[in-house]
Amino acid sequence: MMKEKLYKNYLIHSKTLAILPSKQLGFDSIVLEADREIPVRRTAIQIIDDTCIDGLSTYQGRRRAVAKILKAFQKLPIILNEKERIITFPTVSPENMECVWICFNNVSSYTPSPSDEDTTSITFYNGKLLNVPVKYHVIHRQMGRGAKLYYYCFRPPFGA
Repeated sequence: MMKEKLYKNYLIHSKTLAILPSKQLGFDSIVLEADREIPVRRTAIQIIDDTCIDGLSTYQGRRRAVAKILKAFQKLPIILNEKERIITFPTVSPENMECVWICFNNVSSYTPSPSDEDTTSITFYNGKLLNVPVKYHVIHRQMGRGAKLYYYCFRPPFGA
């Protein structure tokens, strides 16, 4: 795994797998991509908001829209980029310092950890594995919400 220099900013794109909170001083997040880990001096919410703004929206605006569409109010998935069809979701409340944001589109599968019932193993399409400290049913629900949002945003037009 290649370690990268410290980034001041980062925009989520099709190769982004997840955003993890940093447990080290000097940077706020670690962005996982297929072949590298990028330390970033922005929180996950700041990175997500920057990406939304790049698409002419905001995190809060998209969050409000998704809440209305899904009729839910907590741990909402967020559509970040319509052109690349990128959706991300939090593993716990976004206000929680342990929150990991997973890019829905890059998840191949997820299973309960055989050694810890409070951990879920997520496998991405490139084969990379990420263990998150969240029960399987939470990830399953979040993937379902991501799928509902994806269908809502990208369903074929009526009559097509």
